[in-house]
Amino acid sequence: MEKFLLIKNWFETTVLSYLTDDSDFNEKIILKKDHSFNVVENIEKIALSLDVSDDELEVSKCIALLHDVGRFEQLKKYNTFSDKKSEDHAAIGVNMIEESGVLDCFNEDEIEDIKVAIANHNKFAVPSLNNTRTEMYVKLIRDADKLDILRLVTGYYAKSNHAKNSSIELELPDKPVVSRKIYDAVMKERNANYNDLESLADFKILQMAWVFDINYKRSFKIISEKSYIKNVYDSMSKTDEVIDVYRKVKIFLENNL
Repeated sequence: MEKFLLIKNWFETTVLSYLTDDSDFNEKIILKKDHSFNVVENIEKIALSLDVSDDELEVSKCIALLHDVGRFEQLKKYNTFSDKKSEDHAAIGVNMIEESGVLDCFNEDEIEDIKVAIANHNKFAVPSLNNTRTEMYVKLIRDADKLDILRLVTGYYAKSNHAKNSSIELELPDKPVVSRKIYDAVMKERNANYNDLESLADFKILQMAWVFDINYKRSFKIISEKSYIKNVYDSMSKTDEVIDVYRKVKIFLENNL
């Protein structure tokens, strides 16, 4: 894992360069740093369940560590983690990586795989790719990323009377109403679209609907073992729409274990 250690050193140095004397700003930076290392742990668990090679495992871990590196520059430039209000953080990250030369320790195919995986980790759906190895990396990072976001948000939702965290709630209004577009997407077993979010309730529904975009059995098992879907559901007002969504998602999850 020599290459991963090089990437880790560059990543940690990059994170340090963004810290300021603003404690609120630094808290957001550390949130994304910790998230990145958690995603590394997730991707390793999933990748090992697929019996990947040592080289593929190392590439996977590097993708996980670098997937959100664009978040630091996004926060510095726009003071938000909302792509809708700024730029695509994945694209910012790819640009940072290209300019840094940090991937020079990899061969050309590995470099391309890393950049494609990072560029597509947050897209609405997995793109059509001709290379099965590249597709595997894209699916791995999408699963690993979602697993840690679910860990993070369910822990946050479980806290009573907590201070609002705009980095987690995406600055969405805390209303119990679920929008029609979000509801219809889930009931058709489709991934919901960030652009259709109108409230925190919509965002929670979108998070439950991530099961429709999960790719590997190990990922489904982790979601089930950690009760992530139930924990999101438990944090919501039990409207008819929310109950419908939970039933739909729960059945889908159970059918994929």
